[in-house]
Amino acid sequence: MQFWCWASRVFDVPSWKAEHEFAPASDVYTLAFSPDNRRLALSFATQIQIWDVADSWTLADISPPFAGSMSLSFSGDSRWVATADNDGYVRVYDANNGKLRSTVEGFLLEPFTVAFSQDGKSVVAGGADKTVSIVDPGTGKILRTLPRQPGLIRRYETVHQFITI
Repeated sequence: MQFWCWASRVFDVPSWKAEHEFAPASDVYTLAFSPDNRRLALSFATQIQIWDVADSWTLADISPPFAGSMSLSFSGDSRWVATADNDGYVRVYDANNGKLRSTVEGFLLEPFTVAFSQDGKSVVAGGADKTVSIVDPGTGKILRTLPRQPGLIRRYETVHQFITI
């Protein structure tokens, strides 16, 4: 298991030994490890970086159109990273090179969180508009929108076929 420290180091949790050093560009908004622990995605005010953890080097620099991302999530096979961006869109990028795969429109207000399903066939997104949308990550189409929730959607997890809010 690994743990991220804001001092730009990745630690091995059982030993608390610093395994890798990183030099992020600025303050980190949010981060996500890939399921295979080989990549680390970091969101800053003006960019997203995807790092190779073992080599401590940048695989991709992504410049989102507006003010960074609130949430990042890798697909189960670690090939894709989804972002909940401050401009009101959800985007899916190739985790190896940062190439845009799809853009999801249709949110009334900005999405705060994203999570891939375990099989990688859908992305769940929710946020300030109090809705949860299930999205096709390849096309960017919203497949289903669940009824409005009583409060803002800040974070959730997908576990098997269930969503916990």
